Amino acid sequence: MIPAALSRLAHALPPVCHARLPRNGLGNMLLVWARAAAFAELNGLPLVTTGFGAVRLGPWLRGERQKRIYVADFLPPHPARLAHATTLALTGNVVREPRVARLPEGPAPKGTVYVYDALPDFFMSFAEHRDFLRRRLLAMLAPARRRALDAAEAPFIGVHVRGGDFGPLAPGHDLSRSLGPTPLSHFMRLIEGIRAIVGEPVPVTVFSDSSDRELAPLLALPRTTRAPERPAIVDLLLLARSRVIIPSAWSTFSMWSAFLSDAPVLLHPMEHEHLRSIRPASLNRRFYEGTVPQNIADWPSLLRENLAALKTRTP
Repeated sequence: MIPAALSRLAHALPPVCHARLPRNGLGNMLLVWARAAAFAELNGLPLVTTGFGAVRLGPWLRGERQKRIYVADFLPPHPARLAHATTLALTGNVVREPRVARLPEGPAPKGTVYVYDALPDFFMSFAEHRDFLRRRLLAMLAPARRRALDAAEAPFIGVHVRGGDFGPLAPGHDLSRSLGPTPLSHFMRLIEGIRAIVGEPVPVTVFSDSSDRELAPLLALPRTTRAPERPAIVDLLLLARSRVIIPSAWSTFSMWSAFLSDAPVLLHPMEHEHLRSIRPASLNRRFYEGTVPQNIADWPSLLRENLAALKTRTP
């Protein structure tokens, strides 16, 4: 049993918010973090984030390019604040997964820890807090990661091809029915359309955990190169700085890049049907987000305007 004195001490402690990140990829971990960060900001609570240091055996066993080790990517939690959250979790009042909003009853009561550890419904619950989350994510980067990000050149067309745990594309695979890699033909078609509207073969940067051999048809396109190997968080934030983004389907990693971006985002039809929208509607009135028809002449007017505006800024 918990000693009465310790219980009394816990109930005298100020409230705190704790993001307990799941043992998933970076994109899914950030979904949990974002809900907790937005809730903490709305209610004036300190935030403790744990889980970035978890080790995953899968990427090693599958021989993936990225080993999904994130402990060096972010600033560690303050020891006193971590002890505070742990004490409340053991002896205080634990509130799990509260709605991302201001508490209706006023300031959070003492002795309470608000815990987030479940995957949310993608970006819907915190999309309106995008600008704050973008600032907060940059602020929690380890100094070495911030320097690497600042030193890298932003892509023109940024493409994310998820491979790794998905394995090779099976002939006839239906993305609408199950998880799997996005066909390279999807990316190649969109690159061709973007270049046609811009009026020149603008450069493409490919971010991927697939091998060069698996990416060969895509990398064979003119002015198409693979991004140098960097930590995943640097790739995610650099992809978000692209002037045009082509995400993979079924990838919260590239969805995060799209969410943080101020650029047109060209989605796979399955992803668009599943998510409907990633970013706030006000932003999507300025920068296109969605799918495109097969015929380039039928591409939406907002997207064509976004791409035409890049003609004067081509490298």
